Amino acid sequence: MSNKPLTLNRLNFERYAHSLGEICRQLDVNPQRLKLNPIVRIPGEDEAVASLRMERHMGEARAQMGKILTVLQKQDTASKRRDFEENHTSVLIVLDDVASPSDIEWFQFRRGGKDRSEQINDLLITSRLIDVPGAMTVSVPPLEKKEALKLLLTESDLSSKHTLGANDNKDKLAQMLVMECMFHPLTIKFAGRWVSLKRATSKGQKDTNEIFGEVCVAIAKGMEEGNDKNDAVDVLYALLGKAMSPLVRGDETRVVRLCFAALIDVFYANETTSPSTSSVPLEIATPFFLNVVKAEKDILSKKDKLFHASKERS
Repeated sequence: MSNKPLTLNRLNFERYAHSLGEICRQLDVNPQRLKLNPIVRIPGEDEAVASLRMERHMGEARAQMGKILTVLQKQDTASKRRDFEENHTSVLIVLDDVASPSDIEWFQFRRGGKDRSEQINDLLITSRLIDVPGAMTVSVPPLEKKEALKLLLTESDLSSKHTLGANDNKDKLAQMLVMECMFHPLTIKFAGRWVSLKRATSKGQKDTNEIFGEVCVAIAKGMEEGNDKNDAVDVLYALLGKAMSPLVRGDETRVVRLCFAALIDVFYANETTSPSTSSVPLEIATPFFLNVVKAEKDILSKKDKLFHASKERS
C-alpha cells in the first residue's frame, strides 16, 4: 500500500518512471526490477513520432509494474497470514493533484502486465479538475471554531493554547480573523504565516493582537478591490495580493508581484522537465529580474515608492 501520494504534473516518461520508482520503494521493491530503458532524445525528431515512442516506453513500464504487483499479490496469498491487516491482496496508490484525466490510466496496472486482464491495484485520486470521469465529489466542511483557532495560532508561531485564542479574550481578534477566513484551512494557514512574518519583522514593536487586526483589515480591503464573489477562495486571493504588496511609506508596492509573475511565466517547469531538474541558479535569475524592473521603470518610478526609493536594490 502506498503511504505517500504521488503528485502528477504534465506526465511524461521521466515523471512516469520516477513515480513507478517511488511506488516500488514504498513496497520495499528494488526499482531496478522495472528494467526501464531510458528514452534517447533524437535532435530534430518529429514531435508525433517522439510522442508515440514515449508512449511505447511508458506502456512497457506499466506492463512491468503490473507483473511486479502480480508477484507481490501471489506472495501475500501464499503466506496465509492470519492477521488480516498484514495480508494485503491489493495495493492502494494515491494520485495527488491529477492534471489530466488521461494520466489516470497509466496507473491502472493489469494482472500479469496483460492489457485485457483485470486491474490489480486500487486508486485514490485527488484533482482540482471537475470533469474527471467516474469521480465522486467529496465536499470537505469548514473547520470548527476550536480547530480553526488552533491552526491559526500554530501557524502564527504561537502556542495552540495561547490566551489570544481563548473565548474570554476581550479583543477576540483571533476569532474575528478565522471568521474572516471563513474557517477555510488553507486560508487560515496562509493568514497565520503572514502573522508570523509580520511579528518577526516588527521586532516586538507591535502587539500580536494588533497584527491580527491588520490582517483582518487587509482581507476587507482586498475583498473590496476584488470581484463581487465572497467565498473562502476569494479571501485567500485577497490575502495573497496584500501579502505580496507590502506598504512602503503608506503605499503598496508592485515590485514583488511583478517579479513573482515573471518567475512563474519564465521559470515554471514545462512538460519536458524531469523531477530531478534543479532550480534556476540565483546568478541567472537576479539579472533577469533586474531587467524586468528596468523595463517597467517608467510605470514603477511614478507609482511605486519602493522602486523610487531604492531603484535596483528593490
